[in-house]
Amino acid sequence: MTEDRLSKFLQMEIDKINNHLPAKPLPLHLLLRMDEPVYKLRDGELTSIDPKEIDRIKELIPNRYWSSVLLPIIIIRRRDLGQSAFTVGGSEQNLYIIQSLFDELPPFEVWKVTAEKNKVFYRPHIREIRKSYPTASVIGFS
Repeated sequence: MTEDRLSKFLQMEIDKINNHLPAKPLPLHLLLRMDEPVYKLRDGELTSIDPKEIDRIKELIPNRYWSSVLLPIIIIRRRDLGQSAFTVGGSEQNLYIIQSLFDELPPFEVWKVTAEKNKVFYRPHIREIRKSYPTASVIGFS
C-alpha cells in the first residue's frame, strides 16, 4: 500500500471510530431553549444532554459567552502529545469548564486573559471529566 493510500485508509478508520461524535456541536444558548436538549451524531442518531449538566455549565460562564460554549465538549485523544494525552476541542469557554473541575479558577473573564490555552489532560483527568459531565462531554480520536 502506498503512503497516500495508507493515509486515506487510516483517516477513514479514524472517521468510523468517531461516529459517536456530534455532527455539529450546539451552542449552549440554543440547548437552553430546547425542552429536551439533543444533538445529532455523525451517524445520524440523536442523543441528549442532561439538563442538570447544562445548568451547571451555564453557571460557570457569563451569559454573553453562551453562544461560544459548544456542547457536547469534545475531549480529543492526542497521541502526538504523548501517552494518554488529551486536549479540549472547541472554544476557550469549553476549556474553562473542563479546567474548573481540577483547578480553583478566577471568574471566566479574568481567566481568559491569562489562561494557558494548550492545556493537556491525562487519563486520570478523563475519568473525572466523564464522571462530572457524562452526557455533556465526549471523547474523540485524532
